[in-house]
Amino acid sequence: EHESETVVTSPWLMYEGSAQSLRYHELVRSGNTYSDVVSGGAVDISGNRILGPSGAVATVDSAHSDGIHAGPYMVSDMVDFVSLLRSRSDSRRLWAIVHHEDAPAQTQAIEVRQELNGTLRPKKIYNVDFSADG
Repeated sequence: EHESETVVTSPWLMYEGSAQSLRYHELVRSGNTYSDVVSGGAVDISGNRILGPSGAVATVDSAHSDGIHAGPYMVSDMVDFVSLLRSRSDSRRLWAIVHHEDAPAQTQAIEVRQELNGTLRPKKIYNVDFSADG
């Protein structure tokens, strides 16, 4: 085993002199539906789902529960970045702004609730519409 192939991480970090435990929790997965909107689901200017050519893009079939696979609609699994923003009016309400890098590129806003223990839970996904910006 080569040293370059070994990943060394810690289950905690130090923040302001105090140890904080770390854990990974998947917030959303491309292809899964949250409040009737598919995470990564490409839509046209009218908000209609875009059909994907068979085998050309990652697609999802709403009858299948394990995410991306062959199906009729285009779903992006190419998340470029996520910005996490806190609401001004409710400290437990956050917004995850997700940019998908596929063609057509798309942006989705995920309404997130932070529980008292810090866990983030997705509530609703909104497709961001930039069509009025020209």
